[in-house]
Amino acid sequence: ITVNTINTANMNNYTKNRMHGNGTTVIYPTFVNVADQPTLNGDIEIATITLKAKKNIKFNLTAIDGVIVDKNLNCVKF
Repeated sequence: ITVNTINTANMNNYTKNRMHGNGTTVIYPTFVNVADQPTLNGDIEIATITLKAKKNIKFNLTAIDGVIVDKNLNCVKF
């Protein structure tokens, strides 16, 4: 699993991949502004996630439990 950041040059990247005991893998893409860095606004890409298949399968990735938090700690869930 590779996570490439886009438009996040001033942000710290704390992205983690975690394999759970039940065999599922979860990607936690996490980008953080520290101090008074410029913020992101609008509809822009922030990352691409690349997965390498070990065999030929149909794959349907769905984002779940997503949260965007602004510098005032306001949250938007998706």
